[in-house]
Amino acid sequence: MKSLMIATIILILSFPAYGQEETLISGRIESGGYGGVEVKFGNINGEWEVLVGGRGGWIINHEFVLGGAGYGLATRGETNPGSIIPYLNEQFEMGYGGVLLAYIINSHKLIHLNIETLIGGGGISHYYGRDDGIFDTDFDDDAFFIIEPGVNFELNITKRLRFATGASYRITSGVEYLDLEDSDITGPAINLMLKFGKF
Repeated sequence: MKSLMIATIILILSFPAYGQEETLISGRIESGGYGGVEVKFGNINGEWEVLVGGRGGWIINHEFVLGGAGYGLATRGETNPGSIIPYLNEQFEMGYGGVLLAYIINSHKLIHLNIETLIGGGGISHYYGRDDGIFDTDFDDDAFFIIEPGVNFELNITKRLRFATGASYRITSGVEYLDLEDSDITGPAINLMLKFGKF
């Protein structure tokens, strides 16, 4: 009987705690979304290369973004010349993408801050460049894991259009391709993007 009374008291005292539950997002949820194009100037294998891609996401309460992004190398990166076949130039192509998580600070301000992280994967393919300018693909490729945190400053051009610029840093794991390693793909990037949507 005593045990039953103690259990009842504990149960009664626990009810107020449920009414005071705190959550990251509370109240009415406002939804928005956007899509955009992006250009990255990144340091890859000691050279500044150009990556082109796109992004998009669901915007929650003008603050949180859950979306995705993907990029491909627009320029052909060079590996160690002649490391496999002396008379051929060896080049590679790379792409990556994944889930994009972001937090927007003061979205209503003309210029505001966006803190984000991309978590995903990518791949590298190899090309042989001949003297006649034709590239033959070596279909042996490599996959890697990537995390890319970044910070961007956004400018509200109109209610449906925003321009953003900032910097990010690629951190890769699993690159073992020809003479390339994680340290060759890991590196900083400068980002330029246009976003279209309901913010």
